[in-house]
Amino acid sequence: MLIIEKVLILRTTSIFEAVREEFLAEVAQRSVPVMLDTGQVLFEQGEMGTSLFVVVSGRLEVVINGVAVSQMGEREVIGEMAALDPEPRSATLKATEPSTLLRISHQDINILIASDVEVARGIIAVLCRRLRRATTPRDNS
Repeated sequence: MLIIEKVLILRTTSIFEAVREEFLAEVAQRSVPVMLDTGQVLFEQGEMGTSLFVVVSGRLEVVINGVAVSQMGEREVIGEMAALDPEPRSATLKATEPSTLLRISHQDINILIASDVEVARGIIAVLCRRLRRATTPRDNS
């Protein structure tokens, strides 16, 4: 995958949409493509997390304590908490179809946050949206 392709993909995510071009190109250059086949696990709940992932294509199932709770698709960000604070993963993620992701390490995110505050704002916004979804009562009608 070319760096310009990675930049264009990263630009479409909520975390990186406001990041300045020179910093985004740096992250794109450091990002590593990850390919998953259907059924392949990206990471397991409880496993130490040190990277975040951007879904380029495909879909992944989010499983917590053995129960599928949601799906993640193109241009969504996975593992943003680990990028800020390396800790055990809170869920298992498994590909439900062939998927391609970009892996960005904790170290690279820290460098980017130090260079451009918009990255921190983007990560905080994603975390806030996920927290709201998790704590908002659902209509079961």
